[in-house]
Formats: sequence, structure tokens, C-alpha cells
Amino acid sequence: MCAGFINQQDQQNVLIHPVRPPGELQALQVLDNIAAEMENIDHLRQRTIREMEKALRKQEELELDKVEETLTLMAMAAVHPITVTRALIQFGYEPFQTTVGPRYVFFGQPVVFLPNLFSYMRQLTKENKLSTLFEGLDSAICVHIVGGTVDGIVWKQEDELTDSESFLAVTVSRPFTVCLIRQIAQVIGNETKYTTCAQALSVIGKQEGPGGLFSGLAPQILGELLVIWGVHLITHGIQRAILRTEVGDTKQQDENKAKAAKDVHKFIHTAVPFVVNSFGYPYSVVSNVMAVAGSGLAVSFLPYSPSFNSWHGAWDYLRPSGLKRGSRLFLREQVGAVTVGADQQLYASNTYFA
Repeated sequence: MCAGFINQQDQQNVLIHPVRPPGELQALQVLDNIAAEMENIDHLRQRTIREMEKALRKQEELELDKVEETLTLMAMAAVHPITVTRALIQFGYEPFQTTVGPRYVFFGQPVVFLPNLFSYMRQLTKENKLSTLFEGLDSAICVHIVGGTVDGIVWKQEDELTDSESFLAVTVSRPFTVCLIRQIAQVIGNETKYTTCAQALSVIGKQEGPGGLFSGLAPQILGELLVIWGVHLITHGIQRAILRTEVGDTKQQDENKAKAAKDVHKFIHTAVPFVVNSFGYPYSVVSNVMAVAGSGLAVSFLPYSPSFNSWHGAWDYLRPSGLKRGSRLFLREQVGAVTVGADQQLYASNTYFA
């Protein structure tokens, strides 16, 4: 009876687990290998697709960056005449005829007005040539590229720019800024000492060394510091003051009031830098004046300006009426002396006599 039971169990096991012939086992192993290879191929295909998509996105980003950089350079070239005009005005170069009119256009006491931006550019090109408005464009592009490169390196490493790193970009690009200012300044004396950015770097480096390449850096850094910290402190103070009020509370239940509060904060972030920049502007004027100190250009000698041993001397010299030169490009009132020219017209007198 036991033997019969065992035989019956063996028969059932044979039915449940039939013995496969060797050829079928090999075929199953081949199929398993094929399935594994297909899985590897599918995984490789998906990985390749992801890498291709990543490469395409990177290529698109590079193309967009190139387009953006090209547009930026085109915009720089378009506004460069304003940079040239403002720099010449900062040096006190006012050779063109003035006009007399009401202080507030339609009313007010009569005052002497200097040429506005467009009139100044028109007369400058008429007296010289159109290319005068693009003096130093190559140096301006170098300032943009070098400063942007430094910012980009720091941004990739730390995901954000700190104040000290912004100052680093200003410092590294300062030699190119000096070249830019000097190329513009030589327009005043019809000089050609600095022809290109590379040539200007070589000449300044040989004649003046590092002191010439970084001339005017201190007031520029101080101006940047004043603006950055002024914006931070004032913005923080205003936001803290209005945060507890309904005007500044962005977490209100009422969506309309919350949106209005966000708009207020956006306005603060836009308006405060605009106001604070006016306090840093005098340092920009002094920085540009010091950039030509020791250059040997006509603008660095009498009667255009005295020699300065430090930027403090330039500040004291410009304090009466020169620290705001170029801050306004329209309705520019002449607050200094005026002279009568050979044509019996009034001209600004910004010359210096010891």
C-alpha cells in the first residue's frame, strides 16, 4: 500500500514537473539571454534618448545665449553715443552755444541752458565726425565681457552674487574701463594717443604701470558700496515698516489686497535703486576724472583741470558745481560762469585758472 502511494506521488510529480529535453533547456536559455539583451538595449536606447534631449537642450541654450549676447552687444553699440556724450559732459567739455529760457520751460526766472543730449551729439558730430560718438566702443565691449565672465564664474559656483563678488567684477574690469574713458577723453584735445583697447592697455601699462590701469578705482568702489548698501538698508527699512500694515501684508486672505501688497513691494524694489543711484553718481564723476589723471591727455592739464594727487582733491575741486555733471541730459542748467564768444553768444566757462 505504501509502495502504491509512493508510485502515485512520483507520477503526480512527473505530471507537475515534467522532465524537459536538453534541446528545450538550451532554447529557453537562449530566449532568456535574448530577453536580457533586449532589456539592455531598451535601457541603452532610453539613456541615449535622454542624453540626446539633454544635448539638444544645451545646444538650444547656447544658441539662445549667443542670440542674447548678440542683442546685448547691439544694444550697447546703439546706446554708446550716450555714454560718450555723458563722459564728455562729466569732464566739463561744453564748447557749444547755450540758450536762455524759463527755468521750468514755460515759467520761472530766465536761466542759461546747456545743449541737451541730442543737440550735443548733433553738434559734436558736426564739429568732428560721426565716428566720434563711437569712441571706445571696443573697450566698452571688453568691460561687458570681462565683468560678465567674472559674474558668470561666481554665479555657477555659488548660485548667487554677493556684494564682494560684484566688487571683484568691477575691479577686474577696471583697466578696460580706464581705456574706455581715456579713448573718449582724447576727443577733447583731438588726440589719437589711444587707438584701440589692446593698444591702450599696452601704452598705459608701459607708461604708468598698475597705478594707471586701476586709476579711479577707489571712488568707483565707494560709489558701488554706497548704492548697494543704501538700496539694501532703505528697502529693508521700508518693507519692515509696511509689513505690519494692510498695505504691505502679502499673506492676506483677500487675494486682491495680497496682490496689491505684492505690487507695492515690487514698486519699492524699483523706486529705491533709482533714488539711491543719485547719491552714488558723484563718485562716478570723480572716478572718470581720476581715470585720465597722469594720462598726458589735454583734459588732464590746465585749463581743463588741475593735477590731482588723489581722488579727494578731485572731489574738492568738483564739489561747487561739478559733481552732478551729466546727471541730467535734458534741461541742463548752467550753474557756473558763462562767457561771451566771438559770435556774441553765451558759452559755458568750465576752464580752471590757478
